[in-house]
Amino acid sequence: MASSLGETEPTVRLTVFEIHPVPEGPGRGFELNLDVVRENLVPWDKRFFEPTPERGAGGPRSHDRL
Repeated sequence: MASSLGETEPTVRLTVFEIHPVPEGPGRGFELNLDVVRENLVPWDKRFFEPTPERGAGGPRSHDRL
């Protein structure tokens, strides 16, 4: 694209795919600050990773695939 002075402007390229390094260990590449998460729960439901016995042994089967 030419400017009013006859010079060309640099071409802008969009990167569609970027290559990121694969993590060496388990995890998603970030850690949650659990204290901050607890502070920011919605006021009407302050549950935080409560046990779910209904999903344990003897309960209904899950469709999760591991």
